[in-house]
Amino acid sequence: MNGSWTLIWIFIIAGISLGLFQIEQEVQQREEELALLNQQILKDQEALHVLKAEWSYLNQPSRLEELNDKFLGLAPVTGWQITHLGDLPFRSPAEAVTGNLNTASSEPAAESEVANAGELLSAPPPPLQAPLRPASFVLGKE
Repeated sequence: MNGSWTLIWIFIIAGISLGLFQIEQEVQQREEELALLNQQILKDQEALHVLKAEWSYLNQPSRLEELNDKFLGLAPVTGWQITHLGDLPFRSPAEAVTGNLNTASSEPAAESEVANAGELLSAPPPPLQAPLRPASFVLGKE
């Protein structure tokens, strides 16, 4: 009887030892993974700092002004370019439908065009052909 109890205790201790050994190995593996992830995080943070520095350099106003002068030739908005909404020429519904932007034309629009324009303006807009994509897709975050 004593021999069988001793044998049972030896198997229990061996099982517990084996379980502890497996847990220890798994913990070591997870610690190695954590160390690799921390190293990758540090590399990514350093790369982010470099990118922010480059972005600051690329967006310097003096540099952008030089590029504008070299490639675009844009100038600041002057006072004569600003107007009031009432000063803009009126566009009739017939012109809006037909796409006729020539306001200097002295020919009146045909009556059928004017009637057709009224029908088109009162009709509801057509349904969308494709569903809209979320902003995260447009911004490349999907």
